[in-house]
Amino acid sequence: MAELISVIVPVYNTEPYIDRCVGSIVDQTYRELEIILIDDGSPDNCPEICDRWADKDPRIVVIHQENRGISAARNAGIERAKGAYFAFVDSDDLLDPEYVEYLYRTLKETGADLAECRYSRFTDDPVKTLAGKELAQPLIQTAEDALKIWSRPEKYPYYNLVVWEKLYRRDLIGEERFIKGFNGGEDVLFTCHVFGKSSKIACIGNELYNWRNTPDSESKRVPDNKLQSVELLFPALDYLAQNYPHFATQCKIHMCSMIRNFVYRLKYKSNVENKGEAKAKMLSFRKRIRFSLKELAGCSLKDRLIILCSKPSLVGLYVRCRHLFDRKR
Repeated sequence: MAELISVIVPVYNTEPYIDRCVGSIVDQTYRELEIILIDDGSPDNCPEICDRWADKDPRIVVIHQENRGISAARNAGIERAKGAYFAFVDSDDLLDPEYVEYLYRTLKETGADLAECRYSRFTDDPVKTLAGKELAQPLIQTAEDALKIWSRPEKYPYYNLVVWEKLYRRDLIGEERFIKGFNGGEDVLFTCHVFGKSSKIACIGNELYNWRNTPDSESKRVPDNKLQSVELLFPALDYLAQNYPHFATQCKIHMCSMIRNFVYRLKYKSNVENKGEAKAKMLSFRKRIRFSLKELAGCSLKDRLIILCSKPSLVGLYVRCRHLFDRKR
């Protein structure tokens, strides 16, 4: 008998996209689904659209609540879910028809606690599907292997710290919940903890999750949500320092790189009004990142330059030099 899989979808202000999103879940080749739509006080017609879907498909459950943010919405979905496995989907994204089936099969065949696929970006163009292609051979790794993305994301492209494009065993999530009060980076801390609890993680190279790349999606990066994302990296960094101290230094270097790049994008790639405030907040985060002499001695020249150029006293010079370089290219 097929096991029940709960698909948790927080819904807020995505009226132009919600129908296609839910449709892509309803049409999954794996049929034993519980589809939980959490209307987080959406001000548009999303609540009515969710209710119409529930009337059409008995597998759909709708939760209406006052607006409390995406973390609270996902937590409400977890509390309601009855499945043996959980998946999270954002309400403007789309799934390949075999998304759930392939991830579930990967979990069962490998005995992993968590399965992850790759994702593709799209706007409103037709979404490409596997169309019967072979499922890629899964890469099986440990929690430490997956968490190394914190230290060198460019060297570990198989893993993402987002909560979607994954299928989780229910007991892996357990009492883990999304931290409330944040609308950026809330899934990073959650995923960090869940990765850390995994004994085996399976990643397949197929692109089964389709992430909608729209102006709304891009706005998640600047400025407030990005500030929150970086702020939430500190408790994640504390967790890594306690449990995986041997690559905590590289995690701090990666944070320095993120801060440096954010200041650059804020100056030249963003039209937000509170640039000065956002920059000051970001540089206050940089002041909290400290390196011992022993750590610095073990760093490569490239890493030392990243650390140096992210310092509040020098980041402005880095930003101007990078801008001149980009203009000449």
